[in-house]
Amino acid sequence: YRFASLLGMTERKQADITAAREITAEFAKISPDDPVKYDFALTRLGIRRDEDRAELLAKLGIRSPAGKAGSR
Repeated sequence: YRFASLLGMTERKQADITAAREITAEFAKISPDDPVKYDFALTRLGIRRDEDRAELLAKLGIRSPAGKAGSR
C-alpha cells in the first residue's frame, strides 16, 4: 500500500479493500491479462530496509512525505 500510494496508484488514506481495488486497477493498465502480476514485487519493496527504500524512491524521483520514505 505504501509504495503504491507513493507511486500515485491510490489516493486512499488507509490500506483497505478500496485501496486494493484501486491499485489492482492501476496494475491492470500495465498488465491487463494478469493485474496482480507485480503485486509481490511491490510488496517486497515494503519489506526492504529503510535505506534501500529511500534510495529507490530517490532513483525514481519520488519525494515521499517527510519521515515516511523508509518508515514502517
